[in-house]
Amino acid sequence: MEWLDASTGWRLSDNGAGSYNLEQTRDGGQSWKKVKTVLWNGQLDFVSEQTGWAIAHLGEAVALLKITDGGQTWAEIKTVVGP
Repeated sequence: MEWLDASTGWRLSDNGAGSYNLEQTRDGGQSWKKVKTVLWNGQLDFVSEQTGWAIAHLGEAVALLKITDGGQTWAEIKTVVGP
C-alpha cells in the first residue's frame, strides 16, 4: 500500500486470475475503487494524485514504471548507462 496522505492511497491486490488490480481509496481505506488491472506486482510510490512510480516485477523481469494520469497509463523508464 502507498499513502499520499491520510485519505488517499493505492494498493495492488491479487485478483486470482494471474494479474493484479490497482485500487485507490480517497476515504482512508473505507472503500477502494479499481483503477486498472496490471500483469505485474510491485512497489508503488505516488508523489501526487496523478504522478507515481512503481518497481514492477513480472517473473524474473523487473522494470521502473512511471504514471502521470493517476494510474491509467504506465510507461517503462529505460535507463541508459553512459561510457
